[in-house]
Amino acid sequence: MRRMPGDFEGAQSSVDLALPLDMAAARLHEICNQITTLRAYTELAQEMADDERTVTRYLQNMMGRMDELESTLREVLCIARTDSNSRSEEKISSTRLYDIIMDVTTCLSPRMHKKNIEIDITVSPDSLSMRDNRARWFKRILHNLLDNAADVSPRGGRISILCHCNPSRDLVYICVQDEGPGLPGHARETIFRPYFTTKRNGIGLGLFLARRMARERLEGDLVAESRNCTGTAFVLSLPGRLMTSRTDGGPPSRTASQE
Repeated sequence: MRRMPGDFEGAQSSVDLALPLDMAAARLHEICNQITTLRAYTELAQEMADDERTVTRYLQNMMGRMDELESTLREVLCIARTDSNSRSEEKISSTRLYDIIMDVTTCLSPRMHKKNIEIDITVSPDSLSMRDNRARWFKRILHNLLDNAADVSPRGGRISILCHCNPSRDLVYICVQDEGPGLPGHARETIFRPYFTTKRNGIGLGLFLARRMARERLEGDLVAESRNCTGTAFVLSLPGRLMTSRTDGGPPSRTASQE
């Protein structure tokens, strides 16, 4: 049963329960996403049963998603614990933004494969990295944005992920652009309301939680920009202090395409 807006407002009146309930909703929504991914991998593995190497790669990815699913379930059981973001960030390692994005796109590759969607990734500068204690929140936001982009993209379409810095404002922008039908002006804020959805079987929590995480966990913001019939761009802005610029380890990030 879909919850009515009035019910949600009533739940928000409980200060003691609001944060745990929001955190639980975020974790449960992520669990749904992981189950969807595992189902897609299973379907593709069945279709490609004669291609042993491909099936093996899909099974390895499935094991990784199940590890993440187990971790998420453990977080639900400990939902009231203090968030790890309170730790001193000077002691926390960082990962290249390009590698973080690739991890999320790999998770969603079965969905993209089914619709023959191409993903282009551009990170500038190449060395741009994110602190690991914040990366987990970023990955959840990005997963949601790419999942929505895949839903609205035409077969054979393209999704672009553009990341760049604005030193004068000390901000980093991550833009996810699709080639879907676009959004009318009045819907650019409506889509961030809880339990609002345009999907037949949607819950209406994905974008609400994504913006909530952007603001409360990453101290940034998430907005939608769109022109009718020309696709939609979701722009995540993050403070520069969450990022680092690494010059060690691995080849530099570059524009990439993934089918």
